[in-house]
Amino acid sequence: MKIIGIVGSSKIPFNSKSEKFIYDILHKLKNKWETVIVTGDATGVDAITRTLCLKYNLQHSVIYSKLDKFEGGYKQRNKIIADYCDEIISIALPVSKTPCYHCNSETHERTGGCYTGKLNGNYKVLVMQL
Repeated sequence: MKIIGIVGSSKIPFNSKSEKFIYDILHKLKNKWETVIVTGDATGVDAITRTLCLKYNLQHSVIYSKLDKFEGGYKQRNKIIADYCDEIISIALPVSKTPCYHCNSETHERTGGCYTGKLNGNYKVLVMQL
């Protein structure tokens, strides 16, 4: 069994394009091996992933933030996800303002998903065009 974290930008809107993008990832994982999907409680990627896992009856787990702030909340949640998962898939937007300083990429915006992936050490970043 593999435990895969799907996390990323909270700025990604929940629409048909983002739903298809994440559905395609989930579909590939489901057909590859028995997988448990782990995500957080944020908007954007987390919310889309949670919704699709419920809709398609996929094994999943949601890690909730204890506080609605970075220190003691999101940061702790992201560390739990990183520690729990075998691999992290971070979904990011292309750079429009701030390149990602978590993974030093010039191709996508800063996202907590890269922070989580970097903590895990086994991650990839997928850039979604809006």
